[in-house]
Amino acid sequence: VAPGTIISIDDGKVTLTGLSLGEEGWSARVVRGGRIRKRKGINITPHPHLRTALSLGDTAIVQATAGMGHVRYALSFASSPLQIEALRAEAERVRGGKVWIATKLERGLTDDVMLAMGAVSDETWLCRGDLGAQLGLPGMVRLYRRFNTLVQTGAFGDCECTIAGEVLDHMCNSPIPTRAEVCNLGDCLHCGYTGAVLSNETAFGKYPSEAVAMVRAMLDDYY
Repeated sequence: VAPGTIISIDDGKVTLTGLSLGEEGWSARVVRGGRIRKRKGINITPHPHLRTALSLGDTAIVQATAGMGHVRYALSFASSPLQIEALRAEAERVRGGKVWIATKLERGLTDDVMLAMGAVSDETWLCRGDLGAQLGLPGMVRLYRRFNTLVQTGAFGDCECTIAGEVLDHMCNSPIPTRAEVCNLGDCLHCGYTGAVLSNETAFGKYPSEAVAMVRAMLDDYY
């Protein structure tokens, strides 16, 4: 972690800086405090790694899931089609057949790179949580609009596109979504997205079944 790096927890809801290791252990300065919810990841800004190959951790996950029935893989913070091709080659070697791979867009990338990764993926997730932490909310919106244009024009071809990040966040604590959430999901489906990722809604939300049913109802309405 370089000096000045921002450490984000729960998609930037909690942020730290000045991470250092001293005699008494790790310390950092809290920039934005809050409750740390379970099953949430850690993000660093700016993201320092541009990978073209699998990490040792990625390889270990593929090997550990080799005998697990129907498993799909989603590659976080993807930055190169070479990285996705490496995941596919390793997963298909270990599992002995074709696999389904989703690319998670969680950092600022050019349209050309996003499309190149989509060309070697089965699915592309636009992950607004990590994108917001990486780019700031205005930057996230700019990338979101660029991505929507690519989806609308069919630029991703056979690669399915999925919206992620607080899709029905109100349903973490309520059995029904807000009108704004449903309208945004409807706009995404109208744009050409083929589904939605429910993360908070199912990781710790109180109404996971109702959230899934809501997305299914919306999909049935469009498809």
